[in-house]
Amino acid sequence: MKPLLIFLSATALAGCQSLASKPPSGPCRLPDSTHYLGAQQFTQPGASTFADQSSCLAQGGTYTADGRGLLADQTRLRAQRGDAAAWIQLGMWAEHDRPPRFADASDAYRTAYRLGLREGAWHLGRMAEHGLGQSPDGQIALNWYQRAADGARLVPARELAAAKRLHGTMSQQLHEQQRQLLESQHETATHKTQLAATESALFRMDLGAQPARCGRAMDWRALGDSVAGFALALKQFDQHYSDQGWLWLSGDQLPGWASDPVVADLLSDFMQTRRSSVALSSAWAQRVPADRGPQPWVVMDQATGIHQWRHTRIRFDCAL
Repeated sequence: MKPLLIFLSATALAGCQSLASKPPSGPCRLPDSTHYLGAQQFTQPGASTFADQSSCLAQGGTYTADGRGLLADQTRLRAQRGDAAAWIQLGMWAEHDRPPRFADASDAYRTAYRLGLREGAWHLGRMAEHGLGQSPDGQIALNWYQRAADGARLVPARELAAAKRLHGTMSQQLHEQQRQLLESQHETATHKTQLAATESALFRMDLGAQPARCGRAMDWRALGDSVAGFALALKQFDQHYSDQGWLWLSGDQLPGWASDPVVADLLSDFMQTRRSSVALSSAWAQRVPADRGPQPWVVMDQATGIHQWRHTRIRFDCAL
C-alpha cells in the first residue's frame, strides 16, 4: 500500500507542475532545485528570469543572450508596464516585419500617443499619408501631424528672433509702465493722507535745546527756570491753550533740574489728568517711565510731516 501512495503523490505533484503558469523566458537560467517526498527525489527546473548577468551568475545561474528575441521580450515587458517609448519600438518592429503587420503597428502607436508620447501621433500621420495598411488620406494625416506638433508652428529663424526681441522690448515697456503706475498710486495715497490729516497749531517749550523753527514758542522761563516754574507753565498752558493746539516739549539736552524724580511724576500726572495733547522729544520721553501710566501721544523730534495719534493723522502748521 505504501508504494502505491508514493506513486499517487508523485503523480499529483507532476500534475500540479504541468498546470502551473510557465515562468517568463529570460536570459538568466537559475539552477534546478531538488525536492524530496519520502524516499523519492524530484527535480524542478530553474526559472528563466530577466536578471542582469552579474546578478544571475551570483545566484549560480547561467546567462545567455539571444539578441533580437531577448530585446523583444524586454521591450514587451516594458510596454506592459506603461512605457510609451516601448510601444513605439513595438510598432516599428511590426511595421517592418516580413510581412508587415500594419494593424499591430497602428495599435502600438495609438497606445503610445494615449500614454502621452506625441511621437505616436506622428507615426500614425505618416501611415495615413503613405497608405500603410490603409488608403492614403491627407486629411487624416494632417490631423495626426497637428496632434504631434501640439499647436507648435514652424517659422523662419529670423522671424522667431525678431519676435523674441519684440517680446523683450514689450516686457520692458510693461515693467516701466507698472513701475510708473505704482509710483503714481503711492503719490496719490500720500496726497490723500495729507488731505485727510487734521491741521493743528503747535506750541512749544524749548527746554535745554536750541529753539526749534516750527511752533509758537512759549516763554515758560518767565515763571522760573526750575521744577516749580516748569510745573506752573504746564498748568497755565492747560488752562489757556489746551483747546488751541498741541504742546511740544522739545529739547535734546535737558536742564539740570530735569533729573529730579519729581519731574517724572509731574509729567505723568499732566498727561493723564489734563486736557492738553502733548508731544515729547526723545530726551524728555525717557523721563516718563512706562509704569507711570500712558505714554505721550508721540515721541517727536521733528514737527514736520504727518504724525499718527490713535486713529487720527495730525499735520502741524508751523505758521500758526
